Amino acid sequence: MVLTAHVTGDENGIAHLDIPLNHAFAEADVQIVIEEKYPVYDLARFAGKLAWKGDAVAMQRELRDEW
Repeated sequence: MVLTAHVTGDENGIAHLDIPLNHAFAEADVQIVIEEKYPVYDLARFAGKLAWKGDAVAMQRELRDEW
């Protein structure tokens, strides 16, 4: 049997899947292949690429004080 299902992760990034079997208490071997729909970006390639003008720590404090 081939079963294809679209799942969505919950707030913790966990996907839950219920697989119907033909009989109560039946056993089955399950293989799962995960093909993510959205690309995973490696943001580390941007490290050190942006030039900040001004005092970064002062800006962080100013933003925190707004809360």
